[in-house]
Amino acid sequence: MNRFFSRNIIYSLHQLISGRCILPKLAQLERSQWWPSTQLADWQQARLAELLCHAYDTVPYYHRVFDAAGITPANIRAVDDLLQLPLLTKSVIQEHQAELISTEYSPAQRIANYTGGSTGIPMHFYQDRRQRDWGSANKLRCNLWAGWDFGKYTLRLWGHPHDLKATQTAKGKLRSFLLREYTFDAFGFSADDMADLVAYIRRKRPDTIVAYASVLSHFAAYVEERQIENLPVPDGIITSTDMLFPHQRALIERVFRAKVFNRYGCREVSTIAAECDEHRGMHINADRLIVEFVDENGEYVPTGKPGRVVITDLFNYAMPFIRYDIEDIAVLGEERCSCGRGLPLMKELVGRYADVLTTPEGQFVSASALTTILPRIPTIHECQLVQQAVDRLQVNVVRSPHYDVSSEAAFRLHLARFFGPCMHITFNYMDEIPKLASGKARFSVSELVPK
Repeated sequence: MNRFFSRNIIYSLHQLISGRCILPKLAQLERSQWWPSTQLADWQQARLAELLCHAYDTVPYYHRVFDAAGITPANIRAVDDLLQLPLLTKSVIQEHQAELISTEYSPAQRIANYTGGSTGIPMHFYQDRRQRDWGSANKLRCNLWAGWDFGKYTLRLWGHPHDLKATQTAKGKLRSFLLREYTFDAFGFSADDMADLVAYIRRKRPDTIVAYASVLSHFAAYVEERQIENLPVPDGIITSTDMLFPHQRALIERVFRAKVFNRYGCREVSTIAAECDEHRGMHINADRLIVEFVDENGEYVPTGKPGRVVITDLFNYAMPFIRYDIEDIAVLGEERCSCGRGLPLMKELVGRYADVLTTPEGQFVSASALTTILPRIPTIHECQLVQQAVDRLQVNVVRSPHYDVSSEAAFRLHLARFFGPCMHITFNYMDEIPKLASGKARFSVSELVPK
């Protein structure tokens, strides 16, 4: 399909139908990715100043935070000055959600979203249309880095309930048709499902594959073990959502004979960083986000050293995320990428991990899928799933004050839908989920001995 026609006609038609405004923002991001670091810093500071003034004037929580610190937005003259503000944590968002919403945004102007998170703490939040459009434009830019282009056919191995539901609406189906996208539910993979997917790939020959890293790795292992050959070669493969380990990258590239472009992001702020075709790390989307790397004392870590990832979304005005502690550990690269882009490099993501769990019948269960249960049971403060045997699952739970027997029953029912009737599920109630040395709790832990 002609790129000009797809980008300027079909995508514009999609925007008209959906009420989105993405292409002008993509054009801006395609320019700003080449800016030198000084111009990028000036852009960040200008957007940050606007955001902080808005937050101080219209968000009760931030007005109180600034007053408590004895400062005003005018005191934040550079990114480093953000150290004067406290971190925004998931627990703060849970406790002060109403106070974090801008008074300028009515319920009709807010877009509700939620995440279970890789650490198993459910959290509801809001975004606005501008933030969503910047996030979508950002994803398109990263897609372009990975070999995708307008008019090319995309296969998505995805599965967040919110996203899957959206694909089934009339608008969602029209969007998929116009943009040549097909979304395959990746939250439960049986052998039959994977056989169907093989047949689908042979038939449709997707140009780009977008998938959860663990899901695509599992599918690639299935293809290799069964010696399935001559699958169509895509232009690029994009992995995201969970950790991509070196052996998984090697497996996926070996099976599909295409390069993997890894991506790092979250539902709260969309894409944070992504690989270009140099594969020297992931470019931080610094023209849309401010990303800080801090130690346990909240001080900046030296470049090249692991630090906690702290994010400020420059475009979410409905519910500003300022210095949001995403609870991941990563390393800021010391060098600029040879591709010529001015966007800094995240050298390594080291702190996001969720083990793969299986049903007694051997069906793969994505940890990303399991975290979607948590927002449906708000009386769970925190939890962890530990697979102790093929047919034994222990659920470690930190209860909220309103947790009761019905909460356990509901959780058990949801888990049974994923793991089936043969999984023995026990509940273990505790005051705190054990943490890793990094300070992060693993949401799912497999104690099964690898074959």
